[in-house]
Parts: sequence; structure tokens; C-alpha cells
Amino acid sequence: MKDEGKGREIQQKIQTSRSVTNQTHVDVSEFKMFQFLSTMNLSNHISNNRHSCSSFRTTKSTRINSTPPGPIDLIISDVDGTLLDSEQKLRPAVVKAINDAHSLGVPLIVATGKALGPWRHDVLPQLPASKDLPGVFLQGLLVTTSDGSITNINNHHLFSRYLESDIIADAITFAHDRNLTLTAYCGDRIFCEHTNHHTDRLIWYREPTPEVITSLSSLVIIPTTTPIFKLIFLAEESQISQIQPEAEALFHGRAALTKALKGMLEVLPQGASKGAGVEWLLKNELNIHPDRVMALGDAENDIEMLKLVGWGVAMGNAGEKVKAVADAVVRSNEEDGVAEAIEKFVLAPRRQQQMTVTDDYR
Repeated sequence: MKDEGKGREIQQKIQTSRSVTNQTHVDVSEFKMFQFLSTMNLSNHISNNRHSCSSFRTTKSTRINSTPPGPIDLIISDVDGTLLDSEQKLRPAVVKAINDAHSLGVPLIVATGKALGPWRHDVLPQLPASKDLPGVFLQGLLVTTSDGSITNINNHHLFSRYLESDIIADAITFAHDRNLTLTAYCGDRIFCEHTNHHTDRLIWYREPTPEVITSLSSLVIIPTTTPIFKLIFLAEESQISQIQPEAEALFHGRAALTKALKGMLEVLPQGASKGAGVEWLLKNELNIHPDRVMALGDAENDIEMLKLVGWGVAMGNAGEKVKAVADAVVRSNEEDGVAEAIEKFVLAPRRQQQMTVTDDYR
């Protein structure tokens, strides 16, 4: 009861707004989040920047800087193709850079399209304080910690959003009519009507192993017990490119479509994106203005996130659409690009700042 009272007190201090819309669930564990913020030396930053959090910048058309406009207080990284190399591993130089930044009070959190699958047990324990850090999962549809432990007394995640039943039904019909493989992401489980080499790709990415059920339509009947966060159409890339305009026409104004990997087209709730999930976390939980955040990504599903933050970094292996919206481009995920970004835009400026302060005292 003591912690619960403390949680209410912290809620009044750090949470400036909360909105709950149809198909959206928002919950907060204020005491655990305050512990996280205190650990990362961000609580003072929160109070200093509360006044600036009400109007997040959404465009960088006037930005011409070659370095961040101000200090970076938080790093947000995509996972596949960014944080991990082509073997789905964290490279030693990347781990070292993340730890060096963490030691200076600049934590890294993940923002990924992935579910809370086996990959997190391999990757996240290698990151400092990963158990206590919030993260953005499932293309921004789930905000929680890597183990789902940041919850309220009702055991709900910080933020979650699901697809509506009519979108699910139309997607199932669309997939059947075009002989597409369709997978349904339900938290830490993935369902499908059959497995093949397309669903095997998900296993390689260390996602939850797809489970075969007779009909995905059965999930529409019981959405409250097995809510679907997102759907993915899987096929050869040539077929995905062919059907994408049809899918865009079918779901126009009703659902969002995005691509993270070749041969996959994802269906999300309308207005959802990885960037939207990041924005919710920054505003409602961390109270950090995007201008003080550096984000890294490589795929089209990272574009909204890179445009949101103060310093968006595209990997060398990113597509041209991604590089076009970024403030900087670094080496590829095979060449320690994340480490390069942290060194250039976080560590080096802070070392220079320390040297300047030292000289001023001489």
C-alpha cells in the first residue's frame, strides 16, 4: 500500500496527459518508472523540460546541422538490421558503445516491430539495465519492459493497441483470395493457418514460433481473450509488391500498412507506427522532448521515428527512403554503425563538453 501511494504521488508529478481511445489500453506503473528515471539520472531532466513536451516537432525540413543541435539524453534503436548484424547478434563494439553511453547517463531503449519472442532473452540481457528499461514493441502497438514487468495493479502493459475485428476479417479474406500466408501477432504468440518457408523466416528472426490453428477467423470471435495487435502478409517480395497497392486501397482510412522486411507487409491499427509508439513513451512516461533523443533505424517502418526525434540516424544498409529523412547516415549493421553513431553524436560531444568545463575552471 505504501508503494501504491507513492505511485499515485509520482503519477501527479510525471504524467501530463493520458488518453484512452477505442481499441487502445493505457496503463502505468508509476513507481517502477520513477525508479528507472532516477537510476538513469533523468528525473531532473524531466522537470527541466516539462514545459517543452506539449508540442513535439514533426518535421525537420529546416534542419541543416551536421551534428545534433543539443545534448542527446536518450538513444532509441531499431533491432533487426540496426542493433543486430545479419547473424542476429550484437557486435562487441556496439555493446561497448552502449555501455559507455549508459555510464554517462544516456540509456538505450529498443523500438522494434518484433514481438516479445525468444530474441529478447538472447539480446536484451547484453544491454545495461535492460530489465528495467521500457521498450516499444510490435511496431509501436505495445509499450512495456522486455519481460513485461512494467504493469499496473491490473497487470496491464503501459500501452497496447489492437486491430479491430472488421480489419482482421477483411485481411483474412484478402489473404485467402490471393494465396498469401497470413500471421496474427497476439502479444508473445503468433498464429497462422499453415506453416511454410515464409513462416520459418519468423523463427530465424527469433520471433515466437508460429502456432497453427484451424482458422484465424476464430480469433475474431474471441478478440477480448486473444486480441490481435497486428497481421503480416507473407509471400515472395515480387508478390508483396504486386498486392501492396490493392491492400492500400482496401484498408485506406481504416488501417495502416508498413514494411520492415522484404516479403512481408504488415497491417496495423489506423494511425499506428513505431514512431507513434515512441512518441507516446516519450510524452506520457519519460517526459523527454524528442529534440533530446537520437534514434537509429534501417527500414521504412523506422521513418516516422527518425522524423520525430531531434537526431535521426539511418544505417548504411538502409534504403534510400530512410536515408532521405535522416539527419545522418553511418556505417552498416555489419560495420558497427550503431557504435559509430553513439561515438560521434553522444560520447564525443560529451567529452568535448567536459573538456570545455575543465578549461573554464583553469
